[in-house]
Amino acid sequence: MMYGAKENPFPQIPRKVMADWAWAYPEYRLPLSKNLADVARIEIDPAGLMADVAIENNSWTPKP
Repeated sequence: MMYGAKENPFPQIPRKVMADWAWAYPEYRLPLSKNLADVARIEIDPAGLMADVAIENNSWTPKP
């Protein structure tokens, strides 16, 4: 269940599957194709498919 891309539960929202993140590493760097000023929100696993004990850190919203 942990490996491989899962079916997109939100087909109306395009997504890009990135390289696996080895869970033992504390951070993952993700290059953005947009300017950071144009990003309204970033959310990891909005469908809740990952086993995650800290869902409160799965999103980022820029401060105004």
